[in-house]
Amino acid sequence: MRKEFDFYSRSNQLVLDGCCFAISFAAAYPIRLEAWPAGANLRQLIIWLPILITARLFVHWTRGIYRQVWQFVSFSDAIEIAKSILIVTGVLALLRFGFPGKSSFSALVKIPASVIAVEGVFSLTLSMGIRALRRIQHLHQRRAAAAGNRKVPLKRALLYGAGRAGVPAKIIPGLQELLAGQVELSQLREPRVEEVLGRERVEVTGFEEIAGMAYAGKRVLVTGGGGSIGSELVRQLARLKPSRIAFLDKDENSIYELEQELCSLKPAGQVEPIVADVRNPNRLRAIFSDFRPQVVFHAAAHKHVPLMEMHPCEAVLNNVGGTQTVLDLCAELGVSRFVFISTDKAVNPASVMGATKRLGELMVQSAARRKGLSAACVRFGNVLGSRGSVVPLFNRQIALGGPVTVTHPEMVRFFMTVQEAVQLILCAGTLAQSGEIFVLDMGSPRKILDLAREMIWHSGFEPEKDIETRIAGLRPGEKLCEELIAANETLLPTRFGKISMVASPANDESFLARDIARLLRIARNNDRPQVFGFLSDMNLGFRTAVPVSKPESMPSAIVERSTGWQPRGTAVVL
Repeated sequence: MRKEFDFYSRSNQLVLDGCCFAISFAAAYPIRLEAWPAGANLRQLIIWLPILITARLFVHWTRGIYRQVWQFVSFSDAIEIAKSILIVTGVLALLRFGFPGKSSFSALVKIPASVIAVEGVFSLTLSMGIRALRRIQHLHQRRAAAAGNRKVPLKRALLYGAGRAGVPAKIIPGLQELLAGQVELSQLREPRVEEVLGRERVEVTGFEEIAGMAYAGKRVLVTGGGGSIGSELVRQLARLKPSRIAFLDKDENSIYELEQELCSLKPAGQVEPIVADVRNPNRLRAIFSDFRPQVVFHAAAHKHVPLMEMHPCEAVLNNVGGTQTVLDLCAELGVSRFVFISTDKAVNPASVMGATKRLGELMVQSAARRKGLSAACVRFGNVLGSRGSVVPLFNRQIALGGPVTVTHPEMVRFFMTVQEAVQLILCAGTLAQSGEIFVLDMGSPRKILDLAREMIWHSGFEPEKDIETRIAGLRPGEKLCEELIAANETLLPTRFGKISMVASPANDESFLARDIARLLRIARNNDRPQVFGFLSDMNLGFRTAVPVSKPESMPSAIVERSTGWQPRGTAVVL
C-alpha cells in the first residue's frame, strides 16, 4: 500500500525552516541597502547563506525544536523557538562587533548590524508563521470532520496549569450535557485506557439477548475468576441472569474484592466465591460435585511470559495440569459447554507460556472429539488494562516522571479492552460444539512504542520533552510480532462479525495423552531443562535454545526517537 505523503514530517520541517531562514537572510540585504546587493555585499550574502541556514537548523535540532508537534504549537513553543533564533543572532552580533581588524576578510565576516536584526526578526516571524498555519489547518480539518460526521463532535479542553506542575489529565463533560443538567462539572474523569486504541469501541448488536439465551438460568463456573479476564467474565455473566455463578481462584484477595463488588451490584443470580487451586483434583472434584456447573469458562492460567521462562515447571503444572483436571471433570460430570481462554502466543510459540496454551487448545479439541464434550477455545491478543499488560506499568512509570521503558522499537501487539474481549468470548461460547478455535477480530496491531507515547500524551505530558521513552531490550520468550493464526490455518466466518473460526488440519491425538502425562511427570520433578526439551519435541512449533535460570541483564538503555508518531487527541491538564 502506498504510504500517504506527510507534508509535515520531521525531514520536511527541516526543509521548510531552511527555506524560511534563506528567505529571511536574502531579504534583509535589499531592505538595508534599498537595492539588490552587489560586489562585496553579494559575496557576503552568498558565503554566509549556507552557513547561517546550517547553524540555525543545527541549533533548532539540538534544542529539541523538531520534537514539537506543529498542529498543537503553543506560546511556550514560540518561546523556545525565539531562544534558538537568538543564539545564532547573538553569535552574528559578536562577530560583527568583536572581530578584530579592517581587512577584506574581516569585512566579509562582519555582517551589517541592520541585516542581523532584520534577519533575526524575519526568521522568527516565518518560523512561527508556518507553524501557526499548520495549527490553523489542523483545526479546520477537525471542524470539517465534525461537520461531516455529527457522531464525532469536536472536544473542548480546559487548561489549568501545565506540565509536571499541573494535579493530572482529566476529561470534562460536554457543554450540552452540562447545560441539560445530565452531568455536573465535578464529574471530571480520568482518561480511559481504550482512548489510546484510536478506533471505535467493539459492540455486538443484541448481545444481551444472544448471550442471555445461552447463559440465563444456568449454573456457570469461571476458573481464574480473580484475574482480569475472569473477573470481567463474572461481571458480564452476572448481568445475563444465570441461576448461580461461581468464581474460583487461588488468590483469596482478588476473590474477596470481586465478591464485595458484586454484592454492591446485587446481581439476580446467586454469587458463590471459591478459593481453590485448579491443580488439586480432589478439591476440584468436590467443588464440581457440589455446584454441578452447566457452563465452565476456564481462564485460570499463568500468563506472564518472562516469569514462566524462569519457572517452566510451574507453567506446565498450572496451565497444562490444571486444564487437564478441569477438562476431565467437565467430561465426567456432563458439563454442557466448556470454553477455554487461549492467546495469540499459542501460535508458533516462542515461550513456555505460549507452548502450554497451545497444548491447552489441543487438549480441548481432544476432549471434544473423544469424550463428546461441547467445547471451544477463544484465541485473542493483549488486553488493555489487565494486570499483566504494559498499561499499568506505563501508568506507574509516567506517574514517577519516566522514563517509560519499551523492550523494542519495532515490537507490535494486538490490543483490545477487557470489556470488548469478554463480550466476544461470551458470544463465541454460544457457538461451542466440537472443540472449535475461535479468533477475535482485534483490528490492526499497534506499535508498543506508539502506545507508550499515546499514554504519555493522554496523561498531559509531551513525549520525549516532558517524559522520555527508553528502549530496554527484548525479554526472554518475547517475539517482535504475535500472530492470531498459523501458516497452516485459515479463517472461516461465523454469525458474529468480529469472531472467526480457525480451520486447521487434523492433529494426531494418538500420543497426546501419553505425552502430556510424561510432561507433567517431568514438571513435578522440577527438571527445567527437560521441560524445555520435551516441549520442543511435541510438534507445537516451540523452539528454545537455552533455558533461562534468571533474568539476563538488559543492554544499555537506548533512547529511540520515532519521527512518525503523532498524538491522536488532546488532554486536559489540571
